[in-house]
Amino acid sequence: MGGPGGGRAEPIMEDRPMTLTEHLAELRSRLVRGVIAVAIGFFVAYSFHEELFEIMARPVLQALRAHGIPTLQALQVTEAITVYLQVSLVAALVGTAPYLFYQAWAFVAPGLYARERRLVRLVAGLVSGFFFLGVLFCYAVFLPLVVDYLVGFTEESGSIRLLPTVEKTFSIVTLFPLVFGLVFQLPLVMFLLSLLGIFDHRRLLKVSRYFVVLAFVVGAIFTPPDPLSQVLMAVPITLLFFLGVAFAWVGGLLREGGRRFVARVVAGGVVLVFAALVVASALLWNLPRHDPDPALLVTGDAWYVVRADPASRLGKAAIVALGAPVPGEGVPRWVLVTGGAEGRRVWAWGPDAPCAGPPSDEGVCLVEGTASPGAGPSSLSLGEGPVGAVVRPPCLDRLAPADVRGDATLQVDVLEEPGGLVRVAWTLSGAAGAWRAWAERLRDEWTPGGVPAGLDRTPIGRALAWSAGDFEVSGGDGGVSITWTLTPVRAVRSLSELVVGLSSCGRDGG
Repeated sequence: MGGPGGGRAEPIMEDRPMTLTEHLAELRSRLVRGVIAVAIGFFVAYSFHEELFEIMARPVLQALRAHGIPTLQALQVTEAITVYLQVSLVAALVGTAPYLFYQAWAFVAPGLYARERRLVRLVAGLVSGFFFLGVLFCYAVFLPLVVDYLVGFTEESGSIRLLPTVEKTFSIVTLFPLVFGLVFQLPLVMFLLSLLGIFDHRRLLKVSRYFVVLAFVVGAIFTPPDPLSQVLMAVPITLLFFLGVAFAWVGGLLREGGRRFVARVVAGGVVLVFAALVVASALLWNLPRHDPDPALLVTGDAWYVVRADPASRLGKAAIVALGAPVPGEGVPRWVLVTGGAEGRRVWAWGPDAPCAGPPSDEGVCLVEGTASPGAGPSSLSLGEGPVGAVVRPPCLDRLAPADVRGDATLQVDVLEEPGGLVRVAWTLSGAAGAWRAWAERLRDEWTPGGVPAGLDRTPIGRALAWSAGDFEVSGGDGGVSITWTLTPVRAVRSLSELVVGLSSCGRDGG
């Protein structure tokens, strides 16, 4: 029949239940979309697999490097690639989690009432938030402290050598955050049980003393066998329990139907305070430790400056090659050696540094030589790797071939790369055009298995010879960079050749 305007009537759409086949078809569609999203995320994440592993393993790696263990071990040829694949998968799941949750919600939501949808959204938000807080606390506080303690405990006797592997490190940085994320769901579980009338906050307070004991038992089961890690897990669990008691009180009020506004305000306030405590502890625990700038200890007449981390194999090799006092049982954060017309000076910074006199307010002390008044150039850059150095013209002219001598300054940066390799970077500033021509000529003349004639006559040449000609040259007359990558053993040899040459510059005042 025609409508009022003579046209055809619009069909009346009626809601109808979906058949089982239609439900399965929609479920399949949602699953396919989720799998495609994870696959795309996986390939994107694998493009940055080394960087992602460094981020995930940073709490463990920092603790290891603080004890002189710069790299991880791979016991099997497939271990590294397997871990990188797992890292990429974890990153893909985390990165696509919002989309996956949306697909799950889009499948479930049509079958819920409006009140049920609001409740599910609230619970999902709280579950995600508490899981994130648990992961954050574990990553920022628990892992760094516990790993640092355990590494120090293992190597304390000196008869045990720690060889951490890539696979075990990945297991630690995924298992413990997952456990903490699940444990942090305790207040929500207590809230739901109270909402269902299974128990109330009064009964929970009566058994609180027993729960504290249980928290320490759980900490002993799921953490390494040392008191510190057990306390770091038991204390948050105890706080979570009392947070759950507050949630149970809120659940009781909601179940009885009274004072809803008060219950919501209290629940929101408790959540915000707890989240603020966790975030604040993570931030305070990871505040950057402002080490004193070693450049401020350098006088203007220094011919060379070397900063070395004695906890690193490369740093210790540099200190030995310079002939500087090697730290004993106490390992300082860094050792600084300078030489020039004023003679050689050695500074150290950090706990248990081998000081010849009282340290300054910042913990810096003079180990060898005589301090002179007046600070050197604060713009001096010594890099961020285990070894950094600056060589000025008076000393550089003694180390370099005759055809590159002149008014140039050499900066050396030695950096540990992912995978156990070492990158060496020489940056020459000032009159550096001759250096570029010299380096390019050497690279072009280098033959496999051979070294250009005369290269072994100078410390600079002997240090560069360990590159086997596989180095890159970039820059122009104002600045030239020469970089190459080595194994740790070859890097120690190359660095030692250069540093032994430095030790002849100004060691005894000239």
